[in-house]
Amino acid sequence: MSDNYYFEKSNIPEGSNLSSPYNGKDWNFINDINGNSYQNTSLSTVQFDLTSIYNSTRLIGANEAFFLFPVTYVSVYTTGTAGSLVAPVASSINAVSMKSGSWNLVAGGDVQWGGQNLQQYQQNINAYISYKMLSDMSVQDLAQIGPTLGMGNVMDGWQSAKFNGSANGTFTGTYPTNPVVTGGIGGNGVSNNAPFALSGNSNAGDQAASGSQFVSAYNKGLASRLAKIADTTNTNQYNYGPSGGTSTTYVTNSTNLLKEFRPYYTVLNTNYMVVYDLAIVRVGDLFDSFRNLCLTKRMQCTMRLYINTGTVATALLSNGSGVSTGLMTTSLSSITFSNTCPLVQSALLTLPNTTSGIVSGLFLGSTVPQTAISFNGGTINLGSSGASHFMQSVRFYYPSINLKTNKLINYISENRSKKICFVDVISNQINNVGAGSSYSSLLQSGVTKIKSVILIPMISSTVHGTTGSTGTGVVAFSPLLSPFSNFPTGDSMAISLINLQVAVGGVNVLQNILSTPVDNFMQEVLLYNNINGADLGISCGLISQDMWQNNYRAYVIQCDRVNLTDLNTPRNINLTFTNNSLQPIDVLVYVEKYVDFIIDVETGQIEM
Repeated sequence: MSDNYYFEKSNIPEGSNLSSPYNGKDWNFINDINGNSYQNTSLSTVQFDLTSIYNSTRLIGANEAFFLFPVTYVSVYTTGTAGSLVAPVASSINAVSMKSGSWNLVAGGDVQWGGQNLQQYQQNINAYISYKMLSDMSVQDLAQIGPTLGMGNVMDGWQSAKFNGSANGTFTGTYPTNPVVTGGIGGNGVSNNAPFALSGNSNAGDQAASGSQFVSAYNKGLASRLAKIADTTNTNQYNYGPSGGTSTTYVTNSTNLLKEFRPYYTVLNTNYMVVYDLAIVRVGDLFDSFRNLCLTKRMQCTMRLYINTGTVATALLSNGSGVSTGLMTTSLSSITFSNTCPLVQSALLTLPNTTSGIVSGLFLGSTVPQTAISFNGGTINLGSSGASHFMQSVRFYYPSINLKTNKLINYISENRSKKICFVDVISNQINNVGAGSSYSSLLQSGVTKIKSVILIPMISSTVHGTTGSTGTGVVAFSPLLSPFSNFPTGDSMAISLINLQVAVGGVNVLQNILSTPVDNFMQEVLLYNNINGADLGISCGLISQDMWQNNYRAYVIQCDRVNLTDLNTPRNINLTFTNNSLQPIDVLVYVEKYVDFIIDVETGQIEM
């Protein structure tokens, strides 16, 4: 293989005149058109008008564009007294982090181009993007660009994931007033929120002591995401310090970090833990049309993004002296995120004395809304923190390219009718399929150019988070809304689907049904979006068999291995499977389809 590669490389013409087709490449950005105003409760709408981006002598490299989001996390510990707050301790910098993948901020979006719908809003698009990213990326990609994309430099550990169901997540008392919790470490429902070894042992996240399987494992992926935040409150910090620190004490401080847009942690108004973060999301990861878009002079385009903002309140159990049991409880009634909670509240060993709860919020832009949050018999207002992000608006960054004259003339003349093909998606959700039950129904009708069907199962929102008959006040919630797990980028708890089949136009896609999960992994998952799933050395993807088998399962059936007549004919899609698990489940289903359009690279006009 290496011999062939070197031989083919030797045949490629070389020369200083072939080093680059560009005379120049400059990065610019435009702000959204929200005017620094975001709802910051439930879904926040962010709008961009890209029609103003134009230079008659330059081209736009839209496939490299990315968004930069100013994100503020605000958290506060509460005591058993209604509405009373307690100051954080040194370890509190690790109290809150983002789920793996900054794209989990985005619930969905749409793109309008020249008055036409290029891509329409689809709910829970972040779950689809999560699977696509985990399939596309290599281990080297994760190490290099994973921290940039909010993933950390290692995957979330599957050994540390747990499911605390009603049997082992029970508590006495009325939520959220001082519940006495018994059960597993972490939160009610699916949990993978221990960034450090709760047993005091450490072995890079793996099981560190002899005993029951995975009892002492912790999530090193969560730890790697927490590590990117600079702590400016700790006077013993090796590198950073408060803004009042002297130059002989610190290398830098929050004042200098702000100038370079470095995320950092601080404490405001005594009690409020604040993280100023910056989230990068590549436009092509959200909208495949941009990933495949060619160089063009103009983008006659507007777009809207719907961002997951809101708050979540969680009851904690400690011994009253600042030592946590690692047990946490929340409820749908205490979560204002409407699609996905992008925050993870950490299970920590050390808490402030008398702590009985934590309230956390995620907000866009410079201000935190003045909103009264009812919790533990009182009200808490995260707006009282006075937090204000140093970046005012969401930004759209794009490269402006000056093409060499001889290249530009040919490029424009040859691409006045350039055909672009991208993959769009239609989202569905199947709810409450009972344990051991079968599902069979029409999924979509009249779909053309079908690429594949992707299923991401999760424990049903009708039972996830329930805490048994001894506790009252807890309302079950979707795993997407959990502040304790990393779903949808992980932690689906390896839900087993068997007897899986898709019929398109009344014809089964698979000659034999996928009767066992290993069939789907070897025949479909291993090959999805990979250059090659059989030859070692040129394959990619982060979903290992261990991860897929024990924690994160997404099921794929490829549907485009048909003749062109069938591909271009509107056809119905029927789905059949059996829930081979002990819990009722919900299933996120995404139908991928090809979309073609024609673009004039001179004017930016498109024809669908």
